[in-house]
Amino acid sequence: MLNADLRPSEVPPAPGSIWCNSCDSWFNVITNTCRCNNR
Repeated sequence: MLNADLRPSEVPPAPGSIWCNSCDSWFNVITNTCRCNNR
């Protein structure tokens, strides 16, 4: 039940995930960077 318009605030990618305000996206703990892919 994935939604194309799913807001990151609804379902974090992992417990304890960090929110990146500058990117308006979740922090990627795997690459240790913010996923700035919103545009």
